[in-house]
Amino acid sequence: MSSTKERIVFIQDWIYRINRSDKLTVFTGKEAQYDAKQKLYRESEMEYKLVAEDVPSLADACRGDLYRVRVKEEMDSRYGYQWRISSAERIESALLHTIRSFLSQIKERCLTPKRRDALIKAYGTKTFDTILANPSSLDIIKAEPAIKHRIYRAITEKRDFAVLLAFLAKRKWDCRWAIPLYEKYGNETILQLRRDPYLLYQHDLTSFKAADWVFLNDGGTAHDPLRCRRAVLAALLREAKQNGGSFIPRKELRKEIASLLWNPNPNAKASNCAISEADIAKALDWLEECGVIHTDRVGGREDVYISSLYHAEVSAAAGVKILCQTKKPVTCPPHVLDRFLAEYRNSKGQQLTGDQRIAVKQMLTAPVSVITGGPGTGKTFLVEAAIAALHELCPQAVVQCCAPTGKAANRMPAETSTIARLSRSEKWKCANRSGSGTPDIVFVDEVSMVDIGLFVELLDVVPAGARLVLIGDQDQLPSIEPGQVLRDLIDSGVIRIIQLREVFRQETGSAIRSNAEKIIQTAADEDIHLDEKGAGFAFNRNLSNPHRIPDAVIKAIEMVQKSGIPLKEIPVITWYQSGELGARNWNHLLQDHFNSQKEENKLYCGGKEFRLHDRVIHIKNNYDLNVFNGETGEITEIHRTKEWALTVQYGSKAVHYSEKDLAELDLAYALTAHKSQGSEYSAVIIPIAGKGITRRLLYTAVTRGKKLVLLVGTEEALTAEMRGETTDERASHLALRLRKLLPPVLPETEQLSMFPPAEN
Repeated sequence: MSSTKERIVFIQDWIYRINRSDKLTVFTGKEAQYDAKQKLYRESEMEYKLVAEDVPSLADACRGDLYRVRVKEEMDSRYGYQWRISSAERIESALLHTIRSFLSQIKERCLTPKRRDALIKAYGTKTFDTILANPSSLDIIKAEPAIKHRIYRAITEKRDFAVLLAFLAKRKWDCRWAIPLYEKYGNETILQLRRDPYLLYQHDLTSFKAADWVFLNDGGTAHDPLRCRRAVLAALLREAKQNGGSFIPRKELRKEIASLLWNPNPNAKASNCAISEADIAKALDWLEECGVIHTDRVGGREDVYISSLYHAEVSAAAGVKILCQTKKPVTCPPHVLDRFLAEYRNSKGQQLTGDQRIAVKQMLTAPVSVITGGPGTGKTFLVEAAIAALHELCPQAVVQCCAPTGKAANRMPAETSTIARLSRSEKWKCANRSGSGTPDIVFVDEVSMVDIGLFVELLDVVPAGARLVLIGDQDQLPSIEPGQVLRDLIDSGVIRIIQLREVFRQETGSAIRSNAEKIIQTAADEDIHLDEKGAGFAFNRNLSNPHRIPDAVIKAIEMVQKSGIPLKEIPVITWYQSGELGARNWNHLLQDHFNSQKEENKLYCGGKEFRLHDRVIHIKNNYDLNVFNGETGEITEIHRTKEWALTVQYGSKAVHYSEKDLAELDLAYALTAHKSQGSEYSAVIIPIAGKGITRRLLYTAVTRGKKLVLLVGTEEALTAEMRGETTDERASHLALRLRKLLPPVLPETEQLSMFPPAEN
């Protein structure tokens, strides 16, 4: 049984509001972290489901209020991981906390945390009103008249913010919305909110359901055209963000919209807040007329797209067609290449097998080809051989390698770049315009991570006539953003596919690859029985209590460290960000255990805590800093200066981060399966508990390990989640569009056309 713990949380969205009859409330909350420098609580990224039964102190709670709660962590069989509250004490209202936070952001050095707290202690939620009405109210702080005048002037300049706070507080809305809204809209914030409360959802300040509640409680009606249009767009955006789909079938749209709407009575089968079919039809017509959405019948039914995704899908199909139909009119006798490939050896002395030689010939022949296979099947070796053949037989050929992330790009065997950086390259743009210096062949690694938008960016810079070789593992996770490019290309039947099955990398007897294949290939209605007979794989199956898993994982990491593998090569890989076994919680737990530091070696910023020697990951492409999504490194310096906050060492590259850049930095002791994709580690630890495990998630996590994979949990949790698992295919019509534009691929019959004629 889990013991009761004290937590400090910000109230987020209400799922079910407390009432007099059942005395039950269910809501989400974000854990609060104390910023010692600014002397205030900041919202962390960790969000939890909170369940309270017969806790009267929560009856008057509002969104954004700060509470000290006593909770018991539990795993509900139906609803998953949650915190059950036994008692709650409000520390600070959302209004008071927002006043404190806003005053801390006023760029006036004389308004120190000590003076700020003195004002708040004296005037509370009336701090702004009191100071604006009477400048002498500042006499309670010990300071020179000139300093008081500067403070008064700084607060007066923000008079509109005080009006906005009063506007939000009067309606019992989350006062924390005030700061980001004011930064964006200034003195027009109230006007913008009155026009369209769904801006709260648009700017990721709250859920659509919460924004819908704001709209209805501020005089909006259930059938208002604005509400209907916003609901349609929210349904399409959720399909794109959560499911990775490009569209929603018209017949399913109403059901998706209904799940988004605020319902004052969740136990009722129908709600007076529902949107009718006629409302949806009018909203669709208006949005399509404005060019925001697009309806399409390519799949034989009416599908609704966000316009940008529709045009991306059409552009991608057209781009592939251009490449497939454009060939450079040069030839080379096949025996020249055959002789080279037969004699080829890489730096490790490896030779190509017969099937591998055929694969390399196809890579260099086909205008567009796909190489797919699991880890260790020789994908990189084939690319190396193809590049070597080009350099030997056609020295003037231009080769370009790229990948969706910086981490994956660094593993390519030739000049590399991220796709995003390549698409913005002035060198390539100028070359394409002049027709000289363009690449003759482009290799793209980790294509399973490429979304439809990024694929269009790639096709835009690959010149007509160039070969495009796409490399990836079709069994790994698809891209985070919408689309399933790799799967669609394979399923289309119009692209030459090179399927690699033989494993070369892992040692004979390794169970990593064999278990990875079991995870993918076991039938949906059968249990997965993992094999531990080979080396490099172990499953601690005896932890029926999920609360024991963290201790077991820490012991496992310490055991692996003793074998000589450093901590940076032993990530914990999980399925989700939040929750007890989510990546954020793992990172805090492992940070505390493996990297204790003195206070001077810690930095608090935006709800995050960074320590000297922390393992970190960059989560966005940043061209100013020259660091890219997926790169991992170590914090080598904590600065706390105006210019720099800290320094991270990425291999031989040192990157200095300002405070504003830290939003792009996360701890990397633990990673989600999505973030781990494109990386390899000596050993990986995988907790097995909770909901959300899929075959492709587990396959991706397992195949990150080169020497050792250790699962910690129960076999029951593993099989229960994946038994009967439905397909995770995304809503995409790229494969269908390709089949309409191109003929089916034929067996290899053409002469090699990549090389110039042989000299006599």
